[in-house]
Amino acid sequence: MTSELTSKMLVAAAAMSSCLLASPSARADLIAPTTDGHVYRINESTGAATEIGNNSGSWFFGISIDSSGTYYANDWGAGYSHLSLTTIDPSTGLKGSDIASGTLALKDIAFSPTDILYAVQDSSGPDQLGTIDTTTGAFTPVGDRVEEYAGGMTFIGSTLYADASGGLSTVDITSGVVTDVNPSVGDGGWTGLAYDGGVLYGVLGNSLYSIDTSTGAETLIGSDGLISGSYNALAPLAAVPEPAMLGLLAPLGLMFYRRRQAR
Repeated sequence: MTSELTSKMLVAAAAMSSCLLASPSARADLIAPTTDGHVYRINESTGAATEIGNNSGSWFFGISIDSSGTYYANDWGAGYSHLSLTTIDPSTGLKGSDIASGTLALKDIAFSPTDILYAVQDSSGPDQLGTIDTTTGAFTPVGDRVEEYAGGMTFIGSTLYADASGGLSTVDITSGVVTDVNPSVGDGGWTGLAYDGGVLYGVLGNSLYSIDTSTGAETLIGSDGLISGSYNALAPLAAVPEPAMLGLLAPLGLMFYRRRQAR
C-alpha cells in the first residue's frame, strides 16, 4: 500500500511539473536594461516588453548572469556619473551598490561557462577586451586593442560571440583577436546579445532580432514602441512559476510531509 501510494504521488508530481513547464509564464524570456535606467522583460516570440523596474539617473551598458543567478551590469550613469559595475535584481529591476565607481566604461559584459566575467572597455580607437573581478571591479586587459565593438557580446558554450565593426564575430578570449563569421554580412549594430533556448538574440533600439550564428544574418522578431529609452544590453531571464501553479504544488508538498511524519 505504501509503495502504491508513493508511486501515485510521484506520478502526480511529474504531471504537475509538466504543467509548470508548459505554462506560458514559466517560459524563459529576456531581460534588457535601457539607456535611461529602465529594465524590461522581453517576450522571445513577439518582442513585446514589460517593464520590471526603473533606476532614475542610470544608463546601463551590458548585463550578464553568473552561475549563482546574480545579474551584473555596467552603469555609466547620467552624465557619466557612475562608470561602475553593479548588480540588478531581476524581480524588481533595481540596481545594487556600485562596484569600482568611476573606472568602468564598458560596451558589454558576458560571463563564461566558468564564471569569468569578460568585458569590452570603450575607447576612442580600438576597444580593449578584458576580464573583471566582480568583487573589486578591477579590469585586466586580454591581448591588444585589436577591434572596435558595436556593443553586444555573449558566450555560446565556450565561444565568445560579439558584434564587432565587421559584423557578428567570434572572439579569441586569450588574445582578443576577432574573426567575422561572414564578412559578406555587415555590422548589425546590436547593442546587446543573448543566447537562450538554442537561439542567439540581439537588440537594437526598441527591436528584438534572432541571429544566425553561421551567416550573421538577422531576422526581426518584433518591436515595442512603448519602451522608455533604447535597449542597451540583453541576457536570458529565468522563468518564474505562476502563483496559481505554486498553489497546485503546495498540497502535494504537504501530502509528502504528512506521509513522512506518519512513518
